[in-house]
Amino acid sequence: MWDLRKIIFGPAPIEKIAEKVVKKNTHSAFRIFKDEDIRKLLNFSKINQTEQDRIFNEFVVIGLSLAILTAETISKINEEKNNSFRKLKDEIFIYYPDWLKELGVEKQYCDIWRKLIEMRCDEYQKDFEKYQAHLPDFRKVNPWISIVAIGGLHHLRRGKTSPEDPLFKHLLAWLKLLANDTEKMFLKI
Repeated sequence: MWDLRKIIFGPAPIEKIAEKVVKKNTHSAFRIFKDEDIRKLLNFSKINQTEQDRIFNEFVVIGLSLAILTAETISKINEEKNNSFRKLKDEIFIYYPDWLKELGVEKQYCDIWRKLIEMRCDEYQKDFEKYQAHLPDFRKVNPWISIVAIGGLHHLRRGKTSPEDPLFKHLLAWLKLLANDTEKMFLKI
């Protein structure tokens, strides 16, 4: 199907796509954070505010990491748009902390966010390298959905996970939908 806006105005500016991706992924993180089933699985009523905040932050960084790593992978397999997707990856990486700063969050906390996003992406990349042989071909299926779901579960549960954890199924379902939405936004490039 033709996108009339793209035909008339050309591709959307990378910065605008990054803004949309970050805002949509952050909103999605908030929705899963507020989900009653998720809250039950996390024993939400029994944890303090600081731990609740940490969990929300984990959902945000999970969503952002998925978008960043997906953009990076596309940049490696789509030679025609390699530079655009590299720039998009970089813009997504910096947009969230800059947005927080714009909203009045102190610079020191924005810098912590930058480090956290970078740390999680590095961690997930190492996991990908370690388990790549066990994952489907990344040209057919987004491997970051599984990698980020496993790593995200580990962080949400503070390392206390099991293969049967029902939270994993919810996380995986959320990330599949989020990846689909994110990839649709990427098509505007």
